[in-house]
Amino acid sequence: MKNTVDLGCFDPRGTQRGGPGFRGWQGGAGRGFDITGDLAGTSTWYLAGPLQPGTWHLAQYFLKSTPSGLKYKYTITLSFEGVKPPKRMVRPPTYSPGILDEKAGWYAGNLHCHSVHSDGALSLVELAKRNRKFGFNFMASTEHNTPAAHFRFFEVAKEVPDLLLLEGTELTTPGGHANIIGQKPGYWWDFRTQPGDGGLALLLKEVAQQKAIFMINHPFAMCTSCPWLFKPGEWKGANGIEVWNGAWDLTDQKAVDWWDSLLKQGQRLNAYGGTDYHRGEDPPLPVSWTYAKNLSGKEILEGLRRGHVALSASVEAPRVELWLDGKMPGSTVKGRADSTLKILVKGGKGKKLYLRTAAGPIQERALSYDDEACEIPLSTIGAFFIRAELRDAGGNSTMLAMTNAVFVGP
Repeated sequence: MKNTVDLGCFDPRGTQRGGPGFRGWQGGAGRGFDITGDLAGTSTWYLAGPLQPGTWHLAQYFLKSTPSGLKYKYTITLSFEGVKPPKRMVRPPTYSPGILDEKAGWYAGNLHCHSVHSDGALSLVELAKRNRKFGFNFMASTEHNTPAAHFRFFEVAKEVPDLLLLEGTELTTPGGHANIIGQKPGYWWDFRTQPGDGGLALLLKEVAQQKAIFMINHPFAMCTSCPWLFKPGEWKGANGIEVWNGAWDLTDQKAVDWWDSLLKQGQRLNAYGGTDYHRGEDPPLPVSWTYAKNLSGKEILEGLRRGHVALSASVEAPRVELWLDGKMPGSTVKGRADSTLKILVKGGKGKKLYLRTAAGPIQERALSYDDEACEIPLSTIGAFFIRAELRDAGGNSTMLAMTNAVFVGP
């Protein structure tokens, strides 16, 4: 085991919740930082701006410590060279991409990735180019506890104009991680909370006020502080769960099982996916396909909020769509004795399709063709929800694609 300390900073305007004094958080990256009056001279995790006289505050979080403990020393250096700092904090440059595609349909999204503005290896522009290369239509910026990347959106708009960006943050706490997507640009969320202290409930009220989306990330991941430890009453108002994080593994299956159990308890939570890309040459996966009226921030966020989302391993991978009485996942239909379930599968040859309800699996079928469409008459009275999964037909049953649930009301 090695010692690991995360570090942040507040200026003399204070350390209070939601206050203006927050200047940045390193998100597990780097051993030191610079704060200056401009973006070019300021470390990528921090916010450039005025350098006020008064008491500055270092915030530190011990992620891991050896049994012998940790000795540390901070060295603070002041310089009077370079760009003269502004008198007021600078707001993120306006990012108004408008409508990038007028068509209604399914758009490929990456809801979880990191750049040099936290612990990733690529600049925001490089990250955006990589996402576009692999076919994504939109990307959420989700750096650990800092909105620093929002100040670079204008650069992406110039270099990758056909990729839609969404402002977000990965809330990173000792009790787990969560993405907040669709937030006010440049806003910081008070991550100084842990299970049982009431802080998360306050934060979720702030998320609701901004009409942003809150999704619990990788609830069973094995990394430090990654497992979700908050009790259900603490995250009331969350929109959903990241059930698929990066390449499919057993922790994702646990997340799907947990999500399914919550659906059976009557909670209406959406399933999301995120690549959690940091570095390396592996393709980013999975994809959160989102049905929207057009490719714009407003409509993509509405699709995500409503649960009009399906997941697949990649843009080119097999996909599955489900419609119940003409309604897509995330919608609610009235239970009927003569409902019609429509299933569309792309690239499904040799795979297995599973239909699941609150009562458990209702159908399992091996697929003989790449592209299949079928209509299944069934009674939905008392079903509560229906969803679909496409899995590998081998012994490992790896998830290849899945839908959210269509809910059934009285």
